[in-house]
Amino acid sequence: YRRMGHLEYLPLPGGDAATRQPWRTAAGYLLALTGEAPLWLVPEGAPEEALEVLARQVARGVHAPRTASMGRLFDAAAALLGVRGAISYEAQAAVDLEMLARGATGAGAAAPYPFALEDEGAGWVARLGPLLEALRAARERGENQSAVAARFHRTVVAMVLAGCRRVARETGVRTVALTGGCFQNRALLEGAAGALGEAGFRVLVHRQVPANDGGVSLGQAAVAALGA
Repeated sequence: YRRMGHLEYLPLPGGDAATRQPWRTAAGYLLALTGEAPLWLVPEGAPEEALEVLARQVARGVHAPRTASMGRLFDAAAALLGVRGAISYEAQAAVDLEMLARGATGAGAAAPYPFALEDEGAGWVARLGPLLEALRAARERGENQSAVAARFHRTVVAMVLAGCRRVARETGVRTVALTGGCFQNRALLEGAAGALGEAGFRVLVHRQVPANDGGVSLGQAAVAALGA
């Protein structure tokens, strides 16, 4: 196997703290991509200097590891939409975002938000600046949360489809396995499987093994057994 593409690497200010406080992820991503982040991202009760401290972390690369995680992109989107700036259990922000998207009405025809796939090395990287700026603008215009959440999911589906088409053109492979914790999200799973199927891909989805860390653990054990 080889890695064909990925989301661009962006900073997580505070490291693990950003996974518990999605507003940090959103602010870190915007700071890295645009040079500034809105004060309204900072939750009520946070220290006044929180955003300033976070900006210094990003600028200096101190305690701000970089990630290409799709889960963190969902966290950032949830924070930008005002859905949830902090969580009390794993994936809470993403779950809330999915529930909003599934409750949207009249949003099915909305075009995906902009993004770009750029060549990088032997593969490609998905650039997220246009998407995140669009989400910020939607929040500041006061657009309906459910409609924006649905459109965000359509954008991720479009990324998946665009990436698979690039891989197919280069390799001829037209079988796609949808795996990873984000594909526990039924809105994303159904959207991606439908779009890929319509484009002529054979789509594999989880049935007996979970898509999240449980499946990762089983896969690691299988790889280790093959190498033994």
